[in-house]
Amino acid sequence: MKEYIVMESFYKALEKDRIQPFYQPQFKSNGFDIVSAEALCRWVRSDGSLILPVDFPPLTEESGEICMLDWFIIDRVCSFLAEMLFMNERPVPVSVNLSRRHVEEMNAAEHLCTIVDAYRLNHDLIEVEITETCDAD
Repeated sequence: MKEYIVMESFYKALEKDRIQPFYQPQFKSNGFDIVSAEALCRWVRSDGSLILPVDFPPLTEESGEICMLDWFIIDRVCSFLAEMLFMNERPVPVSVNLSRRHVEEMNAAEHLCTIVDAYRLNHDLIEVEITETCDAD
């Protein structure tokens, strides 16, 4: 039952942009220069508190909606990078996660390129990691 409630809320959260990427910066060894970032998926409640990632990505993985979540986050990351460029700021490469389910998609790489191209971004700005669940079954 909890799973049903979370998933029902998940769709509403997507519609209301409550699910967002948070950026974890990666620095050079001097500690000052940001060289890249990792996009972490976070669900922000209306009161500003967070639903922990342990509480919803596993459910989206089980239901198959993880692909929708991944593409949603990738779109938001690309939008953010495009906005940085528009503001004449120097973007850094951002690592995004893809579920192992994307490996099964015939056109996952093409879909990713389509999103990146839609924002007129250099492909070097998006790095892809397959999530740790890729060897689980």
